[in-house]
Amino acid sequence: MDLPTSSWLPQSFNSMVMDLPQTDAQALSGLIEAFRAKHNRKPTVLEVGSWAGRSAIIMCESGAAHVTCVDTWGGNANDDGCKAYDGTAGTPFEVFQRNTAGRNISAIKAKSPDAAQKFRDQQFDIVYIDAEHDYESVKADIQAWRPKAKFILAGHDYHSFDGVRKAVADCGLVPQVNGNVWHCQL
Repeated sequence: MDLPTSSWLPQSFNSMVMDLPQTDAQALSGLIEAFRAKHNRKPTVLEVGSWAGRSAIIMCESGAAHVTCVDTWGGNANDDGCKAYDGTAGTPFEVFQRNTAGRNISAIKAKSPDAAQKFRDQQFDIVYIDAEHDYESVKADIQAWRPKAKFILAGHDYHSFDGVRKAVADCGLVPQVNGNVWHCQL
């Protein structure tokens, strides 16, 4: 499916210098749509690492019942896009809130592994990991959030960062990869 940008981004969307290739947007949308087709209902999603909210918006517009976003909104140490944001439109969290306003998206401002302790196991249909991309951080995120996913554990930047691929493999996961989006059925 070709997902036109205008169908899921508000005109006022501020990317804070972070981009998401169309192939990855389509892969993420396809993940939500495939869940809906298989389970005949809208999934609940937890996203780790949300920054401007683009992925959360895509998931909502693709049919997620609700997306819970966990982020510090302090930026990703491994990503030049986060470092390039100059703050002129407000703090990253303020921009995220404006970008996602009016959608079925909630935000928890916290460090990922700490936030995971607040949720029960299998609370979310899908957990999507896209925070820090170094090996130790990705591995910690997978270990913290895998129990919280009931059906699908997924993430981003599989081909962009060696740490992502290595952490996924070292956690015993054998993912399907579409674009730069990886996912595993649980």
